[in-house]
Amino acid sequence: MQKGTGYVVKETHENKPIRVLIVEDDLAQGTLIRDALEMEEDIVCCEHVRDGFEGLKAIREHEPDVMLLDLLMPNMDGVDMLWALHKEPPPKIPRILVLSACNNAAFSTEALALGAEHVLVKPYSLDLIIDNIRRPRKSPLQTFTTEQLILRMLLSMKAPINSHGMTYLNLALQLRSEHAGACCMRKDIYYPIAVENQTSAECVEKSIRSAISSIFKEDTPMLHLLLEFGKMEGKERLTNVQFVTLAAQALTQEDVRKKVAILCQTA
Repeated sequence: MQKGTGYVVKETHENKPIRVLIVEDDLAQGTLIRDALEMEEDIVCCEHVRDGFEGLKAIREHEPDVMLLDLLMPNMDGVDMLWALHKEPPPKIPRILVLSACNNAAFSTEALALGAEHVLVKPYSLDLIIDNIRRPRKSPLQTFTTEQLILRMLLSMKAPINSHGMTYLNLALQLRSEHAGACCMRKDIYYPIAVENQTSAECVEKSIRSAISSIFKEDTPMLHLLLEFGKMEGKERLTNVQFVTLAAQALTQEDVRKKVAILCQTA
């Protein structure tokens, strides 16, 4: 008998069931998914919780193999929960399958960059959920978009989470990656970010400088990979222009992208 569920689990030493945590605020939807999973001999629902705070607690308590995560929830939504997992990772992080009621590209991109393997947009079939639960964990060489890889790279360099510097640096790298040829940092990078975030270009510049300083203090393998690519090993600090340009250029090289992707998965 699996504790906390009241359901009999067919379990052998050789073939343990896949333990699934459901984080879904819609009680009817969560119950429907749970009942469908419990009909499968090789899957068990270890708990159904209804917000991100409860989800974080359940991950540490049950150590599930897979988490089905709704993005839009009260108290703590799915994206904030993924950020929290990066900030204070538990001993075991489950495979993460996102369930979303809205086809929001920004939400999906951020969720995938933060470790989700798939985003299933409602309405979805229960068979599709079950098929994805049974799939093995993606390999370190999974394909990231440039936008997702930028965020994963910053997380691997331990950029300060939940800071303006992290947000602005992420946007700066996206803008620089999209900008072909010469680039004026103030005009092409700082100013658009300032307008979007209702602040000043000076504030953006200062926050990015602070984030880069934190990255160098952390001294991670990802940072060394970038410095090696730019032939800047031994540098104790880079200017905003140097760092943003170097990181954006590194992601244009396929061999470097593969190395970055591997480090993103193992960080």
